[in-house]
Amino acid sequence: MKNIIITYFILISVTNGCRSTETKQNIMGNFDISMNDEHVVFSYYQQKGSSIYSMDISGNNKKTIVASTETMSYFNPKYSRDDSKIVFIEYEKKNATNCTLCIANADGSEIRRLTKGNEIITEAIFSSNDSLIIFCKANEYDKYSPLGHKQAHNFDIYSVNILNGDIKKISNLNSYGMYQISEIDSSNYLMHVYAGPDGGMFLFSKDDPGNLKRIVPANNPRGDASMYDSPLYSPKSDILAFIAPYELYIMDMKSKMARLLYDNKGHSHIEYICFYNTKGKILFLKKGDTKLHSINVDGTELNTIDMSPNSFKN
Repeated sequence: MKNIIITYFILISVTNGCRSTETKQNIMGNFDISMNDEHVVFSYYQQKGSSIYSMDISGNNKKTIVASTETMSYFNPKYSRDDSKIVFIEYEKKNATNCTLCIANADGSEIRRLTKGNEIITEAIFSSNDSLIIFCKANEYDKYSPLGHKQAHNFDIYSVNILNGDIKKISNLNSYGMYQISEIDSSNYLMHVYAGPDGGMFLFSKDDPGNLKRIVPANNPRGDASMYDSPLYSPKSDILAFIAPYELYIMDMKSKMARLLYDNKGHSHIEYICFYNTKGKILFLKKGDTKLHSINVDGTELNTIDMSPNSFKN
């Protein structure tokens, strides 16, 4: 299974857990596709820190829209449902636990902080109600064994109203690890929960804030439900996409049968996935890669977009 802590603090760590020192590697972070499928927004870590970039869906016109500063880096951007805004996370380079949730115009202008900082916020998405942003926050940063590294623990789901700043706690899960949250509708969310053999893909409902429903494909292709993560629903195709080690799957929501879409065994893990919104396609990133890959949900037309840092423009 991919390193979950790296996934969300990849900009400051290259080993298990969070560290206060930054890597010298160039690492691409999470990304999102605009609702009209015309643009991609993403974070990219280079030696000076993590910045947020945008580009055309074809890979052209890459440009920096939120640049890192001497003290701050930015990661995990997501589009609003009308493509006019982005939400992302600001963190202090010397202190990964000092995170702030930010919103800006889609071109990176007019940045506004929605939280006060000094919190462990790992990711955020716009709700189907664009006045609400849903985010994950950990309430503890510690190690659970003498040989372990400090990590974020005790996660729950929160919302913030971008109009009045009202913050509400949505879940009562106190989860050891909660990652890759996505929305099915305004009341139901998908996520990966890290809980050893009891982990995997889960559905959370606002109507039952203390519980999660585990999602296991009817044919369980890997034979171990804890191996499945990053669930993402496509209302256009009525399918669920998810990742298992080295593999990308889709699951038909009616039959609950999963089908292998892309196999990368013998190479790197698949790290992030994102559905196109108007087409039956998935965009995905392999761990440590500087390329994005797209594939149709029927497994045809595998394409690559070069994301090498020397093509970025300020």
